[in-house]
Amino acid sequence: MKNTRKEPRFTIEVEAAVKVKNSDGTFRVTTVNASGWGALLELKGSVQLVVGDPVLCEFDISDQEQNPLPCWGAGNVVRVEGRCVAVEFQSAFFVKAETVA
Repeated sequence: MKNTRKEPRFTIEVEAAVKVKNSDGTFRVTTVNASGWGALLELKGSVQLVVGDPVLCEFDISDQEQNPLPCWGAGNVVRVEGRCVAVEFQSAFFVKAETVA
């Protein structure tokens, strides 16, 4: 079977906050793997997401509390399997800690 991924995924386990656009509240997830195009997220609670849901993800990829490097990804849910949700990013970016108010 041919690999159709746009770019390789890397195993990475970081905490993230996810918000479904146009809804209240956020929920916590842990990444399973990620690439520049998307991420596979493991849900921590009983959150119901469906394919097509637009989401905004905030990842803390820093291992230093004094110098966090937030990474944001906005995209759509493209797959739901059990407690794991795949998100394809429409846009993603990093923000330097000194630019975060």
